[in-house]
Amino acid sequence: MWRGDASTPWRGLYARGSADTRRGAGQGGAGTEPAGGSMPVNGNAGGLRKFGSHHEHCRWGYPGQSPAGSVRTPRAPQEVAQVGAGHGLPGAAWVSHTIGPHSPAAAIARRQAVSCCECKARASPACALSYINLGHDEDLPAKTVDAMRERAHEVMDAAAALGVTYFDCARSYGASEEFAASWLAARPEAAAMITLGSKWGYEYTAGWRVGVPEGEAHEVKTHTLAQLRRQLAETVALLPSIHLYQIHSATLTSGVLDNAEVLDALAALRDGTLVPGLPRVVPGLSVSHPQPPAIEAATNLSRGGAPLFGEVQATFNLLDQSAGPALAAAHQAGMLVIVKEALANGRLTSRAPPSEGLRLLRLEAQALGAPEDALALAWVMSHDWVDVCLSGATTVAQMESNAQAVRLLPLQPELVRRLGEALRQDCDDYWADRRALQWN
Repeated sequence: MWRGDASTPWRGLYARGSADTRRGAGQGGAGTEPAGGSMPVNGNAGGLRKFGSHHEHCRWGYPGQSPAGSVRTPRAPQEVAQVGAGHGLPGAAWVSHTIGPHSPAAAIARRQAVSCCECKARASPACALSYINLGHDEDLPAKTVDAMRERAHEVMDAAAALGVTYFDCARSYGASEEFAASWLAARPEAAAMITLGSKWGYEYTAGWRVGVPEGEAHEVKTHTLAQLRRQLAETVALLPSIHLYQIHSATLTSGVLDNAEVLDALAALRDGTLVPGLPRVVPGLSVSHPQPPAIEAATNLSRGGAPLFGEVQATFNLLDQSAGPALAAAHQAGMLVIVKEALANGRLTSRAPPSEGLRLLRLEAQALGAPEDALALAWVMSHDWVDVCLSGATTVAQMESNAQAVRLLPLQPELVRRLGEALRQDCDDYWADRRALQWN
């Protein structure tokens, strides 16, 4: 189990009100592990470590596996509950057998996570907005808000049954926060088990349209104090138990990491003094290309004598591996590392155009008796510094397919190396290809 001290920056991403031992917690004593409730196992005794699903209105995520040298053995639900609750996040989490002193993302990281709120219709249940995932349009034949809400709830039910306990939303993901809120309201017994993350800084402006007129955008980025305050109020109105609040798509050029008034406000959010009555919330950030400079800058930021950010969410997959060293350093420094776009917007699934790299991925997956999406996710989760890996399930079948990644862990180091070398793409080429994908 993770043993930290009160100065570690992981402030409060595990059962709020408990002693927090990770970066971003800022409260509580050292190394206590309050017990949480048990979770359904559904035949998966070890839970879905380190896996996550990413969907437009909701991203699902499973926590990461244990650091090098840890034993990844199955745990009873009661043991899992006790291990997962001590870092400011509510409820139990499927965790690795051992979390060493340098595994900054112990709590949420080891939790099953569902990013249930990326509501751009990316790859999660019931998102009515369009995004760039290959073939996503086929997954949502009915595109009314009610139909998308129903689909989101179906996928969230499936994810929860598989042990997923982290939902990741954003203000710009259409109705992701509303979908998550209505799902939780209808399932009060699940609410205590769920950790909620969301994002601010982007505003969704497409009005549920796939195509927008020339000169308009689907979403607009504004990283100002006024935007933070306004969107935080909107988030809290829907999700009053929010645990993690992330800058959406931070880069050095956006200026947000140099904006003193925004950083001071995030420190107040961390310390529970920004909004009267709102408990401590862990500040985090998601990053966009070029990712490493923003990750490195965020890792080194502090306020009030303590690290400012407790979490970073970044793209890392078999194609774009460029953020790996920066994310490993962030994890070592005490930040929770959440990986998004682990399936490269569908380019690491059966829907992708054929290539030699994908042929190898498919052959290796077949040898393991698993689909290629599961192997691509397992490859990400096989990096010790990955704490939560978000997936992109838009259907229950995709959720169940993605979840097979867990049974593949740990991948053999030689397989990790072989796949990484065969599929690695130049970072700039990767992002150029990504920009060329069509919203659908």
